Amino acid sequence: MVGMRRWVVALTSAAILTSGSLVAASPASADPVGPEISYKYSVSVLSTSTGYRGSQLATCSAGTGGTCSFSWTKTVSRTIELSLGASRSFVAGQLSWSSGSSVSVTAACTSPKFTSNNQIYRAYAQGTRKTYKITRKTYMGKINPKLIATETSGTRVAFNPTGVACAMGTK
Repeated sequence: MVGMRRWVVALTSAAILTSGSLVAASPASADPVGPEISYKYSVSVLSTSTGYRGSQLATCSAGTGGTCSFSWTKTVSRTIELSLGASRSFVAGQLSWSSGSSVSVTAACTSPKFTSNNQIYRAYAQGTRKTYKITRKTYMGKINPKLIATETSGTRVAFNPTGVACAMGTK
């Protein structure tokens, strides 16, 4: 097939962290004049809520006039939603969090006196919740890379547990 050229690009990629953005670059093409594709990621935080009440961890109850308490340490998940190929460690870094998947939290709560048998005391994971969008810019070329595409994810959510919140409620 004269005049046809096949482009072969390696499927592996390398990651380089530069000035707060991740650049994932493919190795040189098998064809010396073939394209080199690289990516640059960024994270834009839309909102931050501290003292956010996450998942329920435990409950206790007592009869009218009684109290109950929590005294334990549990492992709670740190959730970080990803998109567009950005890594968990990159997004966590942009949120100023550890990329670890879990956190140990300790509860030391005693309920107020129960005023009815229809009440329940609950323990919740408490921490910081952030919403954000991930942007990926795609560049072609090695010497003078040219921006060829920009993609932005939908809104993503992350939760970083920092402790336990306890609250009285109804059953």
